[in-house]
Amino acid sequence: MLECVSYTSVNKSTCQGVATIRVPKWGIKISGISLHVKDDKRWINFPSRIKKNGKETEYYSYISFDKKDHKIKFCEMVKQAIDAYNSIPKNKT
Repeated sequence: MLECVSYTSVNKSTCQGVATIRVPKWGIKISGISLHVKDDKRWINFPSRIKKNGKETEYYSYISFDKKDHKIKFCEMVKQAIDAYNSIPKNKT
């Protein structure tokens, strides 16, 4: 399993927010995972570096998966973790 340890709303273009995800079994945290929404679609983008190539912009993700179905499953788990994090009432002080 994994968990969302922080989430910051962005609401800019398709980007709804940016999360930090913790995978306890692996002992790692992944920061900068962005949640995007457009129409009825929700997707995750992983942290990436940007390369300007004239007028075009290319994105190179820091994270890759050997198998496409592993990436799909991981992204689904990230969305569920973000949803769970956002459903927890926050203390207002």
